[in-house]
Amino acid sequence: MKKILLSTIMALAFTLLATNLLAQDRMTPSRIHTIVTGEYEPTLFELFKVSDAKDFVYFVIPSFDSEYCLSYDRMTKSLKLKRAQQNILYDDSDPKDVPLMDYSLNISDSLFNSLVKMFKATVLTSSFISEIRGNDGTTYKFMIDPWWAESAECWSPTENTNCGQAVSVMEKLCEAVKTGDKDAAEGLIEEIERVAKLFEQYYPAGFDPKKLLY
Repeated sequence: MKKILLSTIMALAFTLLATNLLAQDRMTPSRIHTIVTGEYEPTLFELFKVSDAKDFVYFVIPSFDSEYCLSYDRMTKSLKLKRAQQNILYDDSDPKDVPLMDYSLNISDSLFNSLVKMFKATVLTSSFISEIRGNDGTTYKFMIDPWWAESAECWSPTENTNCGQAVSVMEKLCEAVKTGDKDAAEGLIEEIERVAKLFEQYYPAGFDPKKLLY
């Protein structure tokens, strides 16, 4: 009896783990979470001037650490990284008074095009079925489209899942921008292309993202 019970528990645990990992192979369509946090996320977008970006935005919202945002500037052909000096949600001061650290790194058209491909793939293949969320952790938002009508997110993904690999390569890119290491940034092109293909497998047959207006 004990062996049967143990086997049943192990099977359920394995099923739950497998389900979670499969769910993290696609992003979840992003929503503005105002029910719990009030105007927190809209305030973040205004503070980080998300609407000024035209191609893509990578927005990281930890539960307790400082928020940060990576976007592309067409005028200077550079990546812009902005990071708050403290967590805005739990800070008592006015969010508009929270200082931001700014970093910039000029990149090649090849890196830009690879990033656009990956961002489109992560967002356009997102599914509500893939949603995993908890109380504490980090939300990673991938945004495309000038008006941010198209965006997706994942919550604290496991490293070896598709979402985990997308977050991993973006974190490497953020670090390269922060340290001003252009070689490190350009060296990520192959990995970005590989991650894009992980999500592109979910495109419907015959779908061509290049035909989209954005």
